[in-house]
Amino acid sequence: MLVLVVDDEPETAHAIARHGSGPHQAMLTAESAGQGWRLASRQDFDLLVLDRDLPDRDGLQLLDEFRGQGISAPAVIVTRSDRVSDKLSAFRRGADDHLSKPFDARELSARLEAVHRRTLATTPAVRRLGCLPIDPSACIAWAAGRELPLTTAEFDLLELLTRHAGRTVTREGLLEAVYGPDTQADCNALNVFMSRLRRKLAAAGGGYPIQTVARIGYRLDLNQLST
Repeated sequence: MLVLVVDDEPETAHAIARHGSGPHQAMLTAESAGQGWRLASRQDFDLLVLDRDLPDRDGLQLLDEFRGQGISAPAVIVTRSDRVSDKLSAFRRGADDHLSKPFDARELSARLEAVHRRTLATTPAVRRLGCLPIDPSACIAWAAGRELPLTTAEFDLLELLTRHAGRTVTREGLLEAVYGPDTQADCNALNVFMSRLRRKLAAAGGGYPIQTVARIGYRLDLNQLST
């Protein structure tokens, strides 16, 4: 599980690191809303921990921006306020839990685990890479907020590339994704599919993230995804 902590007080991040056994396998930290936004727009996170008292804006404003862009990772709001009105405001604006500072780090860890368990039970697995969310269960992908009009074969290719984002997928592996393991299809058919997939991504505003790796295959380059 990957956790994004946006808090300008290093004690919060250190507390999660010290008590982050179990599902908290990795953590990235940001000291401002701007830094948090840049991280969340390029990487999927399983959980968000957002401080309300950030130096550049309220953590709830950042949460509004995340939700507006389709970033649906569950969020725990931490704040020095223990007023009921502030807690209710956080829940109404999309928070999944609320914790007042100072807190016991073990309680925060337990709350994160509980929120994560609830999310696994209720939320479909949508993979988000830059501006390219993809829902393997529904066979739907979006680029820059627009649903891509993909054929089954094109979706299968894109899904495989996103599953191995940043790494080269061989031509053989891509052909198997479309035709099955015993395929006799040649690389010309794959080139046609890739050409169509690239055009649809570009037309939707997704840029040109699919790179050709000479004599090997193709790679989805996250740095080329528009945001």
